[in-house]
Amino acid sequence: SPKICDDYAAKYDFIHVIHKQNQGLSAARNDGIQKAKGTYVLFLDSDDTLMEEALTQLHQRIKDHPEVEVVTGLMDSEIVVKHTNQSNQPLSGLTFMKEEYEAQTMSNAACLYIYQKAFLTQYQLRFKVGVHHEDEDFTPRALLKAQALLPTDVMFYHYRVNEQSITTTKKNFDKNFRDLCGILKELECLYGEVEDEATRKVLMQ
Repeated sequence: SPKICDDYAAKYDFIHVIHKQNQGLSAARNDGIQKAKGTYVLFLDSDDTLMEEALTQLHQRIKDHPEVEVVTGLMDSEIVVKHTNQSNQPLSGLTFMKEEYEAQTMSNAACLYIYQKAFLTQYQLRFKVGVHHEDEDFTPRALLKAQALLPTDVMFYHYRVNEQSITTTKKNFDKNFRDLCGILKELECLYGEVEDEATRKVLMQ
């Protein structure tokens, strides 16, 4: 894999490869955020793929709303993940979360959200290293900071189910459970700070 990546980087000047000792998914994503040079950051897991023309379609939506800090779309997998709001109209991250939780279509998968690099830098948003279910921690923290989130109707991400992934193998059950419980406790505190009572109740359910 390292050689294949290096071959691509040698062929295309817009591809940059980072070689590092394996420290897990969160550390790799954090390095990517730190060294990214583009305006937006998208997280693509190693066993998944992007749909054809996905970035072109997302760019078409974004250029009409350059103020947006976060963009989201749809995921194609064994079960299609669709946000209820596909309006292509900006709203706050908090309002988006309230709507999606009420419709029971909220997804915290980090790969479903594209972030402005400046937004991630401004709020020092990074993934927790050494824990599983890092998306359930990162995504709510990020969306609560977003003043302008753009929900789109673009089917851009193809998720491939891997029975040997970190979060699905039985050998990781104990750590998965402990880490998830810890994250849920932190989210309870975070959601408890939401000022609007109606929104706070929805998030805390």
